[in-house]
Amino acid sequence: RIVKKEVYQKYYRNAAILGLIVLTVAFVWFLRTYDIAKTTVVKSVAVLPLENITEESVMDYLSVGVTQELIRELAKVNSLKVISQRSTLQLAEIGGSISGMARRLNNVDYVIDGTVSMQAEQIVIQLKLHDPEKDLVIWSKEYKKAFTESRKIWAESARDMHLAMGISLSDNDSEIWEGIKSVDPVTYELYLKGMNELNKGAYSDIDAEAALTYFDQAVERNPVDAYAWAGVAAAHVLMGHGTHPSKEDRQKARASAMLAIQLDSTLAEAWTSLGMVKGYYDWDWDEAEYAYLKALELNPSLPWAHYHYSLFLALFGRMDEAILDHK
Repeated sequence: RIVKKEVYQKYYRNAAILGLIVLTVAFVWFLRTYDIAKTTVVKSVAVLPLENITEESVMDYLSVGVTQELIRELAKVNSLKVISQRSTLQLAEIGGSISGMARRLNNVDYVIDGTVSMQAEQIVIQLKLHDPEKDLVIWSKEYKKAFTESRKIWAESARDMHLAMGISLSDNDSEIWEGIKSVDPVTYELYLKGMNELNKGAYSDIDAEAALTYFDQAVERNPVDAYAWAGVAAAHVLMGHGTHPSKEDRQKARASAMLAIQLDSTLAEAWTSLGMVKGYYDWDWDEAEYAYLKALELNPSLPWAHYHYSLFLALFGRMDEAILDHK
């Protein structure tokens, strides 16, 4: 009996220790999960069209282009929801106070506005971050670099504004902005002009032919510019988007999208263009959805990706998903 009692005591003692270990691990896991949940609350921001204060009115495309570039960089971090440029363009036309605009945009947490100008061969942007609830400017900064370093400005300013909004950046987030290359100023200017044509306020105002002219000039000057090739693909899709798309548009759109991905497989715009090709031209639904989801993985707030993916979802009667994705 004594031996049996000792066995039981040893058994219960080991069970109690094991239970204590399990409870400790579970408690630590809960604390870590709770902490992660607190730090990954998704905040929202709207970027109003930057005012072009360059004396040459012919450079109005700069405002739309720079705003789009800034939105693109801000949207690369999952913990921030960036309102689409189309929505902010329409809102800017109406005007009003910062707090009023924020209310119309479902009470976004922050609003960004500012100016852009060209001074000789340098680009200068002045950015301000507003807290609309408090009606305060909580951060502002001027960036000035050679036009060839434009993309480095967008990356630097996006990183700064994430921190100003209290968004912690992980090592993976920081890697997004590493290795950014300089741009050829003429090619980049052509690219911005092309994107300006594709990002007009209303869909009916889009001039795909004019956009293609700029993109073609851009890739002729720099045949390894992935952004410009993605633009070529998108322009050809829009030009041939109808009941009888031309064979030439279909072939050029497909080839340009594939080339853009080969040049830069991390470019969300390239995957969006491929999704458009696969969906509108090839009717390859699985490949189309894969491309759209890949684009949104790379840039969760890319307006073009959300717009065309929502149309794709609606086509198959997935209306709840389509409405959610289009918001």
